[in-house]
Amino acid sequence: MYYKHHSFSTKVLPASLTSINEIMLLAGVDHITIAPKLLRELASAEVDTTNTPELPSLFDKVKTDADQIPPQISYVDDEDAFRMAMTRDGNGANEGKLIQAINIFCDMQLKMEATMREHGAV
Repeated sequence: MYYKHHSFSTKVLPASLTSINEIMLLAGVDHITIAPKLLRELASAEVDTTNTPELPSLFDKVKTDADQIPPQISYVDDEDAFRMAMTRDGNGANEGKLIQAINIFCDMQLKMEATMREHGAV
């Protein structure tokens, strides 16, 4: 909602989801990438609407609290402020996830290079 509220021409595309609960929480997002295994789980999941009148979404609260959307912020010319905000957001959880993702990609790169060397491709 932050992006739409401030008229940014971008779309949020969640990926690397690990459960159908995460998928359900993202109901309302512009686009979503779902792995085939999770898509099959989602398709076969039964929803009991008698016990759950409304499935929760991370966007439900945002729809009702539009006045609480933070003002537009730009870090284009202030890398230090960006790094500080990234570290403080979610008590550093986002920075930790970014570091973890970069490490996974680096590990995969090294494995791919080793495999290519083993097969004489390099």
